Amino acid sequence: MKIIGACFGAAVIAVLYYLAVCKMDTDLKMQLERKGKLISAKGVWLTGILTAAVWIYVGMRSELYVNVLFLIQTMVIVWAMSVFAVTDYYKNIIPNTMIIFLLAVWALLAGVGLIINMGTGLALLFQSLIGGIAGGVIFLLCYLVSRGQLGAGDVKLAFVLGLYLTGERIMGALIYGIVICCVYSLVQLARKKIGMKDGVPLVPFLYIGMLITFIIL
Repeated sequence: MKIIGACFGAAVIAVLYYLAVCKMDTDLKMQLERKGKLISAKGVWLTGILTAAVWIYVGMRSELYVNVLFLIQTMVIVWAMSVFAVTDYYKNIIPNTMIIFLLAVWALLAGVGLIINMGTGLALLFQSLIGGIAGGVIFLLCYLVSRGQLGAGDVKLAFVLGLYLTGERIMGALIYGIVICCVYSLVQLARKKIGMKDGVPLVPFLYIGMLITFIIL
């Protein structure tokens, strides 16, 4: 039964992911430099496949399906981060509408959790707030120190990501993501693909860091 549930969850996330990318491709008119739409880019398909594969692996863990609210919360953030990874990589965009949507969904799930079980709901709410504050404060400090190299959208996303991952996973996701981003930047510098003043999209690496955290924890 676990494999069926994991595959079904992966299929749901994949379908929602491609639908979201298609809609943004139309609404934001996000055309690639070459001919063709965003949805046709190889990176988009690879991101969708990677997301589905990781979900199947993580979904095989029975504890993911013990709490329905936790399951929904996890599916939502995995879906959203896969979309953000693509939009940030290709167009340096983190749509505010999706950030607001994620906040609304988190508030709804937190409220339902409190109604169902006050004790468990409060514990999860506390953990979520710790994660959100940790992610938001760390990225806000980086934003101030970097003098604009880090976007305000990254700060908002780090806060929302912390709410969903809670204090248990947010630090791992940030650390893995930033380390991988640094390694990638050094490799690109050595290959002279970028200069010292050039920036790289951070969200794809946060997305990978999040997936690694889900696999490990």
